[in-house]
Amino acid sequence: MVSLLPRSFEALGRALEGGACSGADVVELRLDHLAGEVDRDPAGLRSLMVRVGRPVIAAVHGEEGFGVFAGGVGERRELLLAAASAGASFVDVDERFAREVGELGAARIISTHRAARTGAELDALAARLDALAEPCRDLVKVAPAAETAAQGVELLRWLGQRDPGTTVAVSTGVPGSFTRLLAPAFGGALTFAAPAPVPGADLGLAAPGQLSVDHVRAVWPGSGPSTGTDVALVCGDPIGHSAGPVVHGAALAVTGVDGVLAPTLASPAEALGLGSRLVGLSVTAPYKVAAMGLVGAASSAARAIGALNTIEVGAGGAERGSNSDAPAVRAALEASGVDLRGAAALVVGAGGAARAAVHALQEAGASVTVAARRVEAAAALSGDRAVSLEALSDLDGEVPRVIVHATPLGTEASGHAPSATKPPGMADRSEAPIPLALLTPGVTVLDAVYRPRRTRLLRLAASRGAVTVEGAEWFLQQAWLQHLRIFRRGYEARYGATGPPPAVVTAAKAAMARALDAWLGGDAR
Repeated sequence: MVSLLPRSFEALGRALEGGACSGADVVELRLDHLAGEVDRDPAGLRSLMVRVGRPVIAAVHGEEGFGVFAGGVGERRELLLAAASAGASFVDVDERFAREVGELGAARIISTHRAARTGAELDALAARLDALAEPCRDLVKVAPAAETAAQGVELLRWLGQRDPGTTVAVSTGVPGSFTRLLAPAFGGALTFAAPAPVPGADLGLAAPGQLSVDHVRAVWPGSGPSTGTDVALVCGDPIGHSAGPVVHGAALAVTGVDGVLAPTLASPAEALGLGSRLVGLSVTAPYKVAAMGLVGAASSAARAIGALNTIEVGAGGAERGSNSDAPAVRAALEASGVDLRGAAALVVGAGGAARAAVHALQEAGASVTVAARRVEAAAALSGDRAVSLEALSDLDGEVPRVIVHATPLGTEASGHAPSATKPPGMADRSEAPIPLALLTPGVTVLDAVYRPRRTRLLRLAASRGAVTVEGAEWFLQQAWLQHLRIFRRGYEARYGATGPPPAVVTAAKAAMARALDAWLGGDAR
């Protein structure tokens, strides 16, 4: 459902004409700003409702529901009555005004935005709403603000215990935005999305944490998730930059497997609170190392690296962890034509991605130097040599044939502010701290950063004659390996234990690449 908060009938008309509701099955029309126009021109409201062309939920919210309506209960009632008369399928009434507003001639959504952090508090809210709702006609809506992602996990777990189709439940705010993607998979009757942008439509965001309808559709399977959909999460902090949800969504759409991957700030330990509905986790920074302690078993690569990026979840919880980063590093480099056997390699970073790169390079026969801000952090990765970043300018005359940058530096909109100063001969410290002297012809440079695809490091390396490998290649390689593990049960059910046939694999990988390009704004090169 798309939520529209227009400031005028004219703005609403422009929004409808411009496709603001494209992809929505239902439209929530917020009347917060429209009291005067509805009073003057009720026929105009009816005409606009007809133009919507799909079921409409009419709502009027003041500050109690993240709205701007400042009128009294009587004015609120008149607005909702007008909407019901104009053809609204539902009218949304806050529990505080439900008795005073009374019967409105349409089915109601009895709603609350009161705080609730635990299952018991959610039960108490729902009990009050249930007492006000007419069974088999009205819906109840619980939309508390989430201070943490863990509260969003608790809300979904609670929603899954309600009768499917009777309750609308989402956590508002950025920490709870993933609940908007997953609520239907836990029996939620509806969920809310922001409209597609329309120039000149002057539409406000109806509630904090809403995701655009285009993004929701890119992540969702088919017509949307259901209680039979396999649910997975990608855990990271920050997480808004992650292309994982749309890339995995694209593969699921092509293969016909019913699954959804949603991004969350929740830690893997918190995400496991979703229980039996969860089939897997994609794990990104900063959780890759700590997540090793959650799994019952781990692949040999994950154990050797000491970090994982994939957790398969079963009836017993986190059953198995694996690391698809390591084989993806090797595949991406070898696809560029580099021979890793006996090659001198440099890995910059000390996190989970760097651990995977060191393992992959050593397994392929390379000699690996690891560089990090602190030498002891670099040494912990068990490379052949450990140095500080400051020591990179003098590697005893040895120029590496392979350089893997495995830090977030250079990520678009990552929040890293450029330094006011930089060491001589060093790229800007907001980018990968690679000395220019190392970027020479014959060197292959892989940047783990994939947003943007052509990072400053890669552009600089290419200008100096080096071979460059985009982080997108690494990302796509690991995403497919991870995808088959996270949604293993769905693929086994649809294609058997051997997995999808080669033609389906090719189509799925191509869809993932297109989705990544679209996520990056079409800047493929």
